[in-house]
Amino acid sequence: MGGRRTGDRPLRVPAGAGLTATPGRLCSVHPGTEGPHQTGAVMRRVVEPAARGRRRAPVTTRRPRHRAALPTLTPVRGEDHGSPDVPDQLISRSELAARTGEREHTLYKWWRDRHRNGHPEGLEVDGQWHVDEREWRRWRTAYGADRREVNGRILATVTELARLSGKPEATLNRWYAGRQANGHPPGIRRDGRRYVDLELWQDWYRGHKDQLKSGLTPVDRTGDPDELLSSAQVAHVLGLASAATVNSYVGRDQFIEPDEVEETPAGRQRRFWRRRRVWDYADKRSWSRKGKKSTEAP
Repeated sequence: MGGRRTGDRPLRVPAGAGLTATPGRLCSVHPGTEGPHQTGAVMRRVVEPAARGRRRAPVTTRRPRHRAALPTLTPVRGEDHGSPDVPDQLISRSELAARTGEREHTLYKWWRDRHRNGHPEGLEVDGQWHVDEREWRRWRTAYGADRREVNGRILATVTELARLSGKPEATLNRWYAGRQANGHPPGIRRDGRRYVDLELWQDWYRGHKDQLKSGLTPVDRTGDPDELLSSAQVAHVLGLASAATVNSYVGRDQFIEPDEVEETPAGRQRRFWRRRRVWDYADKRSWSRKGKKSTEAP
């Protein structure tokens, strides 16, 4: 008959049978209690089961956690308000949040970083933090202002630089983004805002304007300052290609208003500018891209 031989089947281990087992190794099962291995003994691999769950390091190897202690405040009693050492306009953090619209967590973070941002220290009144409202409002006005003095240096934001230079903030941000190539002063982060040293920036801006103007067309400074010039004559004074360039500036509102306008028999307008005003316009130009649309400022 076909089928597997009895000797190939796994043997049932009776009670008292000799068992030699080593974790991770093969072991043999002996039907008898002692004696040599019998033919047909089944080889089994005995594997020690792994411990379930996440293994944790011994307690002795864990690093103890040390939490920094919060700074203590000067305790003051509520009835001491108005004394020389205690201001009479003390308010709690919740009252300050209700009056200013700031979140209490934001107020706490400002107070926590007071050694860095100059926030008022505050006092502990009846177990609760209080601060002089007038002193806090003076600090809040200076905190995050567009112009700040830090260590004797004046710092200015992009908003303040735009006000001083008359340039759009987008232009100033573009200059700052290209600081690796144009030498723009580095930014200084203060309380989540970007500042620039004002004196360094003004020195850089003067040199930057001179560099930009070096690429402008040359200006003809000869002639009578009060003489009226046509579009073709204005183009000659500014070093432009033709009168069509001046007319294109006028059509895009990128040129100064004419001093006089004449109607031609064909119904067209002829514009005239005084030479003095054309020179003033040339001095106010910022820069131009050769071969591309002009960005000359009116």
